[in-house]
Amino acid sequence: MRLNHKLSGPDRDPMHRTVRAVLVASAALACVVVSTPAAPLEVAAVPVAVRTPLDASTTPVAARTPVPPTKPDPIAAAVATAAPAGPAQVGIAVLDRSTGKLTLGRLGAVPFLSASVVKLLTAVDVLRRAEVGAGTVSPAQRVLIQRALSASDDAAMGALWQQFGGARTVTEIAGWAHLRDTRAPGPTDQWAETKLSARDVVATYTYVLTTLNPVDRKLILDSLRGASPTGADGFDQSFGLLSPPRRPGVAAKQGWMTVGPAQYLHSTGLIGPGDRYVVAVLTKRPAADGFPAGRAAVSAAVARVLSALTLTPPPAGRPSSRPPAAHAPAPPAPHHVPYPQLRPSSRPPTRP
Repeated sequence: MRLNHKLSGPDRDPMHRTVRAVLVASAALACVVVSTPAAPLEVAAVPVAVRTPLDASTTPVAARTPVPPTKPDPIAAAVATAAPAGPAQVGIAVLDRSTGKLTLGRLGAVPFLSASVVKLLTAVDVLRRAEVGAGTVSPAQRVLIQRALSASDDAAMGALWQQFGGARTVTEIAGWAHLRDTRAPGPTDQWAETKLSARDVVATYTYVLTTLNPVDRKLILDSLRGASPTGADGFDQSFGLLSPPRRPGVAAKQGWMTVGPAQYLHSTGLIGPGDRYVVAVLTKRPAADGFPAGRAAVSAAVARVLSALTLTPPPAGRPSSRPPAAHAPAPPAPHHVPYPQLRPSSRPPTRP
């Protein structure tokens, strides 16, 4: 670049010339920078984290504690299979008092006509009433209780039913023992047509064991442990929990009757060391089947339940039709019952 003009005026001053030279040099340098092609921009490679889908084969998974398989409940399995399909209705309840676990079958909370099982409810109510100061029980009446339970004596039950208010003995004990499915009979003199469930029968036995005073509890349990092989009416009681050979210490209240076309057979009670188990098996089946078939069916259902319980083995060689020797046989029936016998239903029960 050339400058063709002459220096004049201020340009002649040395300082101005120096400044001008610097400016000219700067302009020339700027032209060189602009005209030079820019070098390519170099960018340093920076590692970048890239998200990829989880790969189950390579992703570490926290170890899990293995869950042990659920152990089947043998009592529940036994109860479920103790009532085979068919025309018979079977209500089952089992309480293991050592664990507090109550196992109900499909009809375990369904009410059945009680037959003679209601005798247990009436006896417990009568004794408890005296304990709380709401009545008294004479020695003769205690004998009636023993007869009603051990020999399932209808005459003894009829006397207790009339002397202590009939249906009141059912409604009262239902309240005390918190029975949920129990109802007093419609016709007040038909005590055997009380409605109750297997669950409520178990609750009644539990009430005996936990609430009655020792003297009254002993009367109930001794009467049940000393159940005679046949009832006062000649009916064979050796079925269900009382099937031969009778297990030691078993305490049972049986029930049997027919009403119209239906047959009712029940076996209820305590079994096992220290009365560990409370068992109730209630059944309703066609009366046309007959009592022998009914007894066999109840015995089979009870045997299936007992197979799942921890029990003392039955005694070997004990006569099949006698209660355990440790318990005295039931005393003879009183010669005179203060009230006439009441029939368990409006139709006389069919006896075997």
